Amino acid sequence: MREVYEGNGVTFEYPEDWEVTEQVRDDECLITVTGPGTAFWSVGLFRDKPNPQIVLETVVAAFRDDYPDLDLYKVEDEILNQPAEGVDLEFFCLELVNTASIRSFLARDFTVMILSQAEDSELESANEIFSWMRGSLDCEIFAEEDLEFDDDSGLFGDLKRLQ
Repeated sequence: MREVYEGNGVTFEYPEDWEVTEQVRDDECLITVTGPGTAFWSVGLFRDKPNPQIVLETVVAAFRDDYPDLDLYKVEDEILNQPAEGVDLEFFCLELVNTASIRSFLARDFTVMILSQAEDSELESANEIFSWMRGSLDCEIFAEEDLEFDDDSGLFGDLKRLQ
C-alpha cells in the first residue's frame, strides 16, 4: 500500500511500511523516509534558494568528510521537467558497499535536494522504490526561462572540483 506525504510545499508517495520524519530548522526542511533495512530517501528544501550546484557540492563535501575514498559519478538528470544537478556515490560503510544518489534542482519556492541511499544488497529493490517516490514528487516549479543564478557556475557547472 501507498501513503502520501503532503507538507512543506511538496507531496510524494511512499510505502506504508516506511517511516517518515521531518527536521525543520530556519529556512530548511529535511523530510526522510526510512525503509525496514538500511535504505532511506530524503528530500531537502532550502527556502533561501541556493544554486543547486552549491547544494550538491555541500552534500558531497559532507560525504567526503565521512568517506574520503568514495567514488563519484556525475549525472545529468531531470526532475519535474527541470534540469537537475546530480551525482552518484559509492563508498564503504561498516565493510559494506553503499550507493547514494544526490540530485538538486530549483523549484519556485525553494531549492530541492533529493538523496537516496542503500547498502548494495538492498539496492535493486530500493532503487525501484526510490524511483517511484521521486516520480511521485510534486511541487511548484519555474518555467525554464525563469531560471537565473547570481554566479557564473550555471545549472550544470563544472563538477571537477568535487572529484
